[in-house]
Amino acid sequence: MGITGHEEEADFEHKMHEIELEMMSDEGRGLNRSSSHSSKSADPEKVSLRNSQNDEIEEEECYTIVEAKKESVFTKIYKVLAFNQAMKIILTIFVTEMGDRSQISAIGLAAQYPFWIVALAGSIGHILALALAILFGRAISDYSSEKCINIIGGIMFLIFSAYSIVIYYILEEDSELL
Repeated sequence: MGITGHEEEADFEHKMHEIELEMMSDEGRGLNRSSSHSSKSADPEKVSLRNSQNDEIEEEECYTIVEAKKESVFTKIYKVLAFNQAMKIILTIFVTEMGDRSQISAIGLAAQYPFWIVALAGSIGHILALALAILFGRAISDYSSEKCINIIGGIMFLIFSAYSIVIYYILEEDSELL
């Protein structure tokens, strides 16, 4: 079982608290962390200068560690959100395209042409159609709401459905004449 974000954060805070306690105990004993000599063998002014410099360096290091930790948490959250948004778009397009006329036409084309030609040409066609739809959606998004766009999309779907039914019956009647 992996470590959760809260456990990782608590562990990090615990380690930071231990570092702070260690720094405070070293200050109380007059020890310099970068040197193994005690403060009694060195000049007191130099020791206090060394301690204050080390504390500043350690505080900067702690600050850097905290900032890096915050960045990594935000980066993880962003990656999860971006992945979720991408999956939502992928699933929406996949579900709406299955059973669509373009899928039925791809079945017919696959019966006549090699798989890779149909797959590549169909993919290029879908990419171009999606690019136009995205550009059109961006252009009208400034002027209308999402609800209005959904209503217009539904009306267009009904129009294309009616058109398909009319074409089917007209073509069927023409084929009987032949």
